[in-house]
Amino acid sequence: MEQNQDSNSTTRMLPPHYYGYGSDLSLEQEKFIVGFAGADYGFLYDLGETPLDRISLETPEVKFLVSYEPPFKMTEVRAEQAKLFNTPAYEANGFAYKHSLPALTGHTYILRSLNFSKSDVLVALRVYRQDADGSLIVFWKKLKTFAIPELAQKVD
Repeated sequence: MEQNQDSNSTTRMLPPHYYGYGSDLSLEQEKFIVGFAGADYGFLYDLGETPLDRISLETPEVKFLVSYEPPFKMTEVRAEQAKLFNTPAYEANGFAYKHSLPALTGHTYILRSLNFSKSDVLVALRVYRQDADGSLIVFWKKLKTFAIPELAQKVD
């Protein structure tokens, strides 16, 4: 279990976040991966060694992710996934977003993860250190929570 502090500055334990319950990010073979099931997808951007406290909704690399409107038709969702999964990068506003990036100690990342019928969240995260077993200690902050995306019921 991980620890988190609530608004009263008391520590509370958070339950483990298992796959299939709105999973937003995975670590596989020393890479972060977003959008690994069904219609879900997301965007990652490596900000290098930028401190986490310097990231906001006004950070240039974040602005596209704040304004991004996810599609709701499956054909359009699949087209967005193809841009992320089958091309070197998803180009927007002069930045190249990816669905997978090397997880590097000391680096800060932007993540917008869309889990249809579950969540749509924008966070900044920083890899603090890597333990001997390969697990990562990551600090993160939520930048924005969006309305839960829903797919159109009509099959297209």
